[in-house]
Amino acid sequence: MNAPVLVLLIAHATMAQEPDAVKENFTLEAERAAIAGVWTETTLYIDREKVEETAGIRLTFFGRWAVLQYKSVLRPPSVPPASRHPAATARAKALGGYPFLLRYELNLATTPRQMRLVHVGPNGDEQGRLQVDYRLSDGRLILGYEGNASNSLGSVHPKAAMHKGKRWVHVLEAAKPPRGDDAGGGGTGDRARFFGRWRETSIAINDQWPPSDQRGARVTYGPGWLVFEQQKLRHPQLAAYHVDDQAEPKCIDWEVFTPSGQTMTTPGIYTFAGDALLILQPIAVGSGARRPRTFQTEPADGVVKRIYERVE
Repeated sequence: MNAPVLVLLIAHATMAQEPDAVKENFTLEAERAAIAGVWTETTLYIDREKVEETAGIRLTFFGRWAVLQYKSVLRPPSVPPASRHPAATARAKALGGYPFLLRYELNLATTPRQMRLVHVGPNGDEQGRLQVDYRLSDGRLILGYEGNASNSLGSVHPKAAMHKGKRWVHVLEAAKPPRGDDAGGGGTGDRARFFGRWRETSIAINDQWPPSDQRGARVTYGPGWLVFEQQKLRHPQLAAYHVDDQAEPKCIDWEVFTPSGQTMTTPGIYTFAGDALLILQPIAVGSGARRPRTFQTEPADGVVKRIYERVE
């Protein structure tokens, strides 16, 4: 595939070590906590020379997962142009770049420390990987590797073809969580309240207690995208979302990304109650899905009712 990210290759880097004023973490839990959050690329160096235009990277880390976006990538690159749906481009533009789901691994025993990024496709298959050296320093995340092929984090750079075999260093800075008016997909005040991680505390399907593998879901809301994790699922689901807090009841739509780049919509309703979030959605997905009209449920109504609490 000729896709940036879809065929990420293992690369090696030799990143200069500098003293850091912050005490290093030596446990994965502490290191993951330090990396968690949104990082936006501010500077790019190629062979130690600063270049004017970056690759436009935004990385959001949570748990053992990350979402990668490029400002210039507005369609799933692996899909043939003839089958690309215009809605996919429009949605990606609203999100600030087409989102790619990554699983990430850390190695704290190497010098410098290493991070492995594994791209997970819509079907859960691993579609490529990239190994980089990384360093956390003064609110910055620095990623370095040898760009020995065009398929790397810098492959979307306009002059990437001219810099094969050179050392790439991406400098990313911690970004503030988006406000309600810039969190993607339009501007409503409730959108900012969704941003972050949520843990399911209660669930009913058809007003019944479901099997154990359908409980305990986790949802991470980013700037216009979300990642849904559940024991029953073989891999997390990446979706777009948008909310309408002017409707009665308030509405939320999940648009699950398909391998072709299109989305399948699950229309729902929601409400906040203190620190809890209540969402009702139909069991059906896509054209057969019908938005619930009330928060009251009953047996065989085809509705999934979930209560979430925020994960700090």
